[in-house]
Order: sequence, then structure tokens, then C-alpha cells
Amino acid sequence: MVSKVFPSNALNDKMYIDTSGILVVKTDYASAAYLGLRHAVIHQFQVQSRLNTQQEREGAHDQILGVLKDWMQGNKLKDVFAKIDEARKATIETEDLLQKLQTYNERTVKSSREFQIKIRGWLQESTQILGELQEKLPLDS
Repeated sequence: MVSKVFPSNALNDKMYIDTSGILVVKTDYASAAYLGLRHAVIHQFQVQSRLNTQQEREGAHDQILGVLKDWMQGNKLKDVFAKIDEARKATIETEDLLQKLQTYNERTVKSSREFQIKIRGWLQESTQILGELQEKLPLDS
């Protein structure tokens, strides 16, 4: 409220708050009081928002902790550990299978190379036999 006249019991000659909580300001200070009140209301709203947000955070935090506690105390954590153990065993089995496959491949490649050497030898011998035959046959003149 803006006024030119203050009551005699006012402790300040620029502004005061009466017993019902109404702010009374002299006319010269109305714009400054408006800016001050505006900033105070904005600040109060921000503080209240932060408090609500903090309360919401604490509520969400408590809820998350409760869910985690229930999850850890139940069978879910045991199930996760069991699945991790199964996965570890499966990786060991996979490594074993890969090693066996590698050994099989090495043996098969070695056998294939030995056959290739034998085939080349047989082809060489066949070429020599055919060469001998060609030498014995009369030449066309």
C-alpha cells in the first residue's frame, strides 16, 4: 500500500509493515519497494521450487534405494551372478571348441599338402612315362 501519511507509531519514515502484514510505503519509495518486493517474490518462488525439487530428488533417491535394496535382497541379484557364471563357462567352452577347430584345421591342411605333394609326384612320373613313349614312337616326317 502506498501512502503519504504514516501512523505515529511507525518505526520507519519510509515504509513499515502493519500488524496484519500489509506493507505500507511512502509515495516517493513506491518504485523501489515494488522492485524489492518483486525480487523477494521471485527469490521466494525460486527457493520454494528448489525445495520442491530437492524434496522430489530426495523422494526419488529414497525410492531408487528402496528398489535397489529389494532387488539385491531378492533372487534377482543371485540370478545375475548365476548368468555371469554361465557366460564365463560358455566363454571357456568356446575357447576349447576354437582350439579344437584350429587343431583340426591344421591337421587337415597338413594332410591336404601331403596329398598335393603325392599328386605332383604322380603327375611328374606320368609325364616321364609319356615322354618315354613319345621317344619310342616314330616321328612323322
